[in-house]
Amino acid sequence: MVSGEVRQFFVEETTTYAGTVVLHVTVRDRAGKVRWNGAAAGAARRFGRSYSAENYYETLSDAVVDATGKLLHDADFRRALVRR
Repeated sequence: MVSGEVRQFFVEETTTYAGTVVLHVTVRDRAGKVRWNGAAAGAARRFGRSYSAENYYETLSDAVVDATGKLLHDADFRRALVRR
């Protein structure tokens, strides 16, 4: 079982949109024993019109994709997903 929580989900608008997402993820086996526990952080930067909801959404989406990619590249996380 994979569970998680969002620890950070934020966009700051200055001259660009800068987004940060931090996910805390836990992988447990069928007995409930923790097989892996850790965090994955993602970031994104985007140019765009000021106060644009679309730019905020796209920046957050890109940051989530970045965090997910980093999580999936973690060899220990991938090993924890394999049933034994």
